[in-house]
Amino acid sequence: MSDQNQWSGGIVLFAGGTDWAQLGRSGGGKSKPDPQQELERQERYPNLLEPHRLKALLDVKVAFIAAGSAAAHCIVGDINGVCYTWGRNERGQLGHGDLLQRNIPTVVAGLQGKAVVKACGGKHHTVVVTKDEESYSFGLNTQGQLGIGSIKKSKNAPEDLQLAPIKALVEGAANVSCGVDFTAWLTKDGKVLTAGNPQYGQLGHGTNHEYNAKDTSIKIMYEPQPTPKVIASLSGVKQVACGHTHTITLDDTGAAYTWGNGNYGKLGHKVQQDEMSPRQIESFKGRIQVLPDQVVSALGL
Repeated sequence: MSDQNQWSGGIVLFAGGTDWAQLGRSGGGKSKPDPQQELERQERYPNLLEPHRLKALLDVKVAFIAAGSAAAHCIVGDINGVCYTWGRNERGQLGHGDLLQRNIPTVVAGLQGKAVVKACGGKHHTVVVTKDEESYSFGLNTQGQLGIGSIKKSKNAPEDLQLAPIKALVEGAANVSCGVDFTAWLTKDGKVLTAGNPQYGQLGHGTNHEYNAKDTSIKIMYEPQPTPKVIASLSGVKQVACGHTHTITLDDTGAAYTWGNGNYGKLGHKVQQDEMSPRQIESFKGRIQVLPDQVVSALGL
């Protein structure tokens, strides 16, 4: 692309809920909220029924926007690689070194100088990719979803929280996608690496790492995978996307593969069963042409 035609960035338009403390929650509490307090809260955090500009980003030329199928927070990167986050932050998923909610886009200081070009959010974690093909992650790491090679646990701190960006063990990163508590990285040479919770086979390595945690009874657990691992059966991958507990890829031939949680038929294999390894969607073969540069997305349930 010539300098004359090179894109110079865009603007962000935002619509929907702004009450981040409530977004993504079931609202199934036993006690009913006080009507007056609820009215005041709605006035303070209105639902935006049409797109609005965000004051904090008025002078920012935006290169990308990102969130995730399970995220209640947002990520933005500008044309200079500066990364902004805002939304819920109860597990440090905003990367600002604390657990304070941000209602407006705020620069992630720990990523300054890193030139962020891609990002995605899980339920309680965030992963970014830089221009130098490195990856940094922050937030909850109890399932190893940050891909940093280890999970820290102690009696005083049962949850492993990384409140500031930490480097993930991925080289040659080109893109990233996050599920609830797992992450999939796409490399520049078309490989896919995954880390995190393997319960439904969403990591794509042929197993859910199931084991019995009790010697005298049955307590089924799933061993987390904190170190990113290449899915050996995939090559030439152009795109990857994660739903809550499943994954889809599109390769350079247009073949689409899915794996993970198979309920509600979301894997497209005509059966409702979990897939531990990537399985090509047969319905697309020979009948429906899927171009490698098509938009690929995976949603929640």
